[in-house]
Amino acid sequence: MKTYLPYVYAFAFVPPKRVRPIVAHSGGTIEVEVPEISLAETGLAASLEYIIERPRQTVVMPAEFRTWNGSLLARVGDESFPVFKTSWLPTEPGGRSRMPSAKPLYGFVMGDGQRVEKYFWGDEGAVDYHEPPIGEVTWSHQGRDHTIVKRLADDLVSVDGELWRKTGFAALCLDVRPPLREGAPLWASFVQKPFGYFPFARDTAESRRFPATRKMFDVSQAERLVRHAGPSGAGWHFRSLVVHDPDALAFDGERDFIKDAMDYAVLTTESAVGEMSASAVVAWSSTRSAVDRVTTTGDDFTDGEIEAFRMLASEYSGENTDMIRKCLAGCEEYMNDPWGRYGSRSAPAREIQTAGL
Repeated sequence: MKTYLPYVYAFAFVPPKRVRPIVAHSGGTIEVEVPEISLAETGLAASLEYIIERPRQTVVMPAEFRTWNGSLLARVGDESFPVFKTSWLPTEPGGRSRMPSAKPLYGFVMGDGQRVEKYFWGDEGAVDYHEPPIGEVTWSHQGRDHTIVKRLADDLVSVDGELWRKTGFAALCLDVRPPLREGAPLWASFVQKPFGYFPFARDTAESRRFPATRKMFDVSQAERLVRHAGPSGAGWHFRSLVVHDPDALAFDGERDFIKDAMDYAVLTTESAVGEMSASAVVAWSSTRSAVDRVTTTGDDFTDGEIEAFRMLASEYSGENTDMIRKCLAGCEEYMNDPWGRYGSRSAPAREIQTAGL
């Protein structure tokens, strides 16, 4: 099925007889070929009910994940529109959407979702220019936003007239930031990773981002999540979870977190390698090699590679010392977890205090 995805991007240009640039918005369209399949071609991987907290009410919403062609599929939608019908998409370049709201499709990838939403259903006033303006363009986000929407479009599937998308994984998530009040349960929820959108790829400047302050669990590890969050915390944002195909949902949250933390440490300390001691340089090289190896092969980290990360964090004394040690502390939380993959490889596991347990 051929359809079109409009997008809006920001740019700056210097008008004639002006010195300073001004910022404006323009729009573009991407032609999309969406595969059409039926629900009978998909297999049910998991179903759940999650909680949407609104100012005056709490709504329980159903969701499900299915498999197709080796990929995990999730519906495109949100609490306002549980499904997104393909008939709502424009059928010609610059055409108007048949549904006066397209934010569920773009909201998780576009920063200016409301502007894209207006442009999607034909509001020409959502953009300042439809053609390149007269003057010198100093910078433009067209290439970046075009790539984002193109990656999203490549992973769309039409299932019986509804829009689904490929998902990297679906997992249980535990927010490990300090609670607002002492003794409060940790925040647990259900998350998924978009398959085709990687804003923090390792070959970009944005890759120097501190690892997320959350723990990720395989959906089959609900008991482990309850142990960490406590019954009250585990009840936040998801109520029921039924896994029909554990293999389709399987991923390694521990290894991914440790890899991201090591990668952040390596990239952050790279400029200070020449000022480190010989032992720290060796640890830095070993940590970098470990990240490259695990990224390529998907193997586990060895005891020596984990110890090299500890050595790097203890030896590094640059301006980002505190951040590097926080990365290591986050990894220790995983590696000291008695239920985790690396619990037996590190220091003796400490007793984990959880509300209600």
